[in-house]
This record gives sequence, C-alpha cells and structure tokens, in this order.
Amino acid sequence: MKKDRARRAVSGAFALALSLPFACGAQGDPGYPSKPIKVVVPAPPGSANDLLVRRIAEQLASRLGQPMIIDNRPGAGAIIGTQAVAHSAPDGYTLLSANVVHVINGSINGKLSYHPLRDFTPISLVGYTPSVLMAYPGADIASVSDLIKKAKASTGGMNYASAGIGTAGHLAGELFRRAANVPLQHVPYKGITQAITDALGGHVPLIYLFGPDAVPLARAGKLVPLAVTAPTRSSLLPDTPTFAELGFPGVELTAWYGFLGPARMPPAVTARLNTALQAILKDPGFKQQLADLMFEAQTSSPQELENLMARDLERLSQVARDAGMRSE
Repeated sequence: MKKDRARRAVSGAFALALSLPFACGAQGDPGYPSKPIKVVVPAPPGSANDLLVRRIAEQLASRLGQPMIIDNRPGAGAIIGTQAVAHSAPDGYTLLSANVVHVINGSINGKLSYHPLRDFTPISLVGYTPSVLMAYPGADIASVSDLIKKAKASTGGMNYASAGIGTAGHLAGELFRRAANVPLQHVPYKGITQAITDALGGHVPLIYLFGPDAVPLARAGKLVPLAVTAPTRSSLLPDTPTFAELGFPGVELTAWYGFLGPARMPPAVTARLNTALQAILKDPGFKQQLADLMFEAQTSSPQELENLMARDLERLSQVARDAGMRSE
C-alpha cells in the first residue's frame, strides 16, 4: 500500500510538472511586456493605416515601457501581413493593425489560410474614418436624390469608381445599388490613386473614398460628398448626411481600425493592451492628433470588437455572394 501511495505521489508530481508550462502560457508573461512588441501593418509605409498605427505606437511604447516595432508587410490586399500574424505565437509580442479590410477579405475569399475571426484575438478598436460617396463637381450631382434621378434617366445607368473588385468601395456601391434599386455600374481600378485621378478629371462621375482621401478633397471643393456609410454623421464631415438619414439604413460600411493578436492570446495580456489603448485614445489631445490624420478615435472592449467583426463578416459575405464576388 505504501508503494502504491508513493507511486501515485510521483505520478501526480510528474503530471503537475508537465502542466506548469501550459498553465503559464495560458496566463501569459506576468511581467508583460518584457521585450519589444512588433505590430504588423499589412500596408505600405505612409499609408493611412501606417500613419495611424505609428502615432498610436509612440504612445503605447511610453505606457508599456517597451519599444513598439512597426513591421510593414503589404501585399495581396493585406493578406500577406495578416496571415503572418495568424501563424505567430500568441504571446502578445506580435500584433496586427487591422481594419474593415480584414473582414472584407474574409467575405470575398473563401480560400484564405486563416479565418478572420477564429484565428485572431480581438484587443480593441482604435478609430474609424468615414467612407464617403463623392461626385465630380461637373456632374451636377449635389445630393443622393440628384444621383438617383440622373442614374435612372441615363441609358446604362451611372458609373462609380473604386480601388478594385471586392474592395470597400465596391461593396459599399453594391449595398447602395441594391437598397436604392438604382442602375450603378462598377468601374474597378488597380488601386485608389488612378481612381481618384479619373474622378478629379471627370472621367468617372462617382467614387467611394475613405476619410484620409475624402475629407481633404471635400474641403477643397474638388469632389462633392454626398453621403457617408457610417451609422452616424462624421465630425470630419458634419454637413454630410448618412445613408440611413436619406432612407437607406442598410447602406452601412464603417471603416473601422483596430488591434488584433493571434488566437488564444492570454486574457491578461489582452487586458493589459486594451487598458493602455483605452487611456491613450480617451486623451483629448491625442484625439485631435488623430483628427488631423482624418481619423476619429474610438475604443472598445475585446468583445465589442469581436461582435463588430462577426456582424460585418456575415453581412458582407452575403453581399459578396449575391454580387458574385466571392471565391470558394
């Protein structure tokens, strides 16, 4: 009997020793962060996403006491950088700067090597920027009602530009086309730069743009903002109505930005990052810094960000399937 008790004691000690590394991993590094944190930006240096993250990273480094390393990994519509984070260790030392493109990719591409929800840990929203339907001034379109009348009176409808097939602008245009039953023809470009050039030249009468591009052009009078796809008006374009105000509540595509980590990141690490971001983004001075970049500061709990991503993924996947954009 003594031998049995001794054997059980040794077995229990051995099992405890094996479980300790896993328990520590689940709880995370108690001294987190104890080394530099890498933030993968799936966009090139100087892009809107990059400028936003660099401004936030400066403040995070100060609050967390560790350097924040920006790792720009553009390519394949943000897929290359995103999949790198999905396959990283979930220790809180590799993060992803994501935006609405994260779920758009999941809605139109069924062949991704990762799942936009299951393979990531939501940390917090950090901001959003308006997505704006804009018109060439010479097109004589001052409102959405003008647009609908002209499109229905034109043979073949009216063209709108976006950065390409399956982009936010394409999906927003498809949402509006279906909601208003208006004949709109999508003109996809290989990137937003040429699309903007043609819109400014009047070669295409309509275009969807995010805030960093839309707001300066609207303020300069070079393009006319017709409506924003957000649930509420943007403080950056306070005189521009939402589609919901105009009778099209389903035309909503919020251009949100947020931080994610790999799946199964320790809750304590997630909470540490969320708390730091909350403090940074609630500071009035920092909010103004983001406004200067054409972003509005916005925080959330991890669950709120997860809910937002899940809602967008379900809704946009249906739009993509109906429009024949989705590849399986």
